[in-house]
Amino acid sequence: MKKMLKCPKCGYEFKAPKMDKKKFGYGWTFPYMGVIECPKCHYRAPRKEFENI
Repeated sequence: MKKMLKCPKCGYEFKAPKMDKKKFGYGWTFPYMGVIECPKCHYRAPRKEFENI
């Protein structure tokens, strides 16, 4: 079963990405080292702000 996350802003539930986006610039970084973007409302925040479900 894939890990699911819930957006704190809009409540949308989505699959947790394997890698985080970099806080500055373009590209990917290790989990918990960058930010995640909600696919629905495009809210960007560190992984710890998204609720695990």
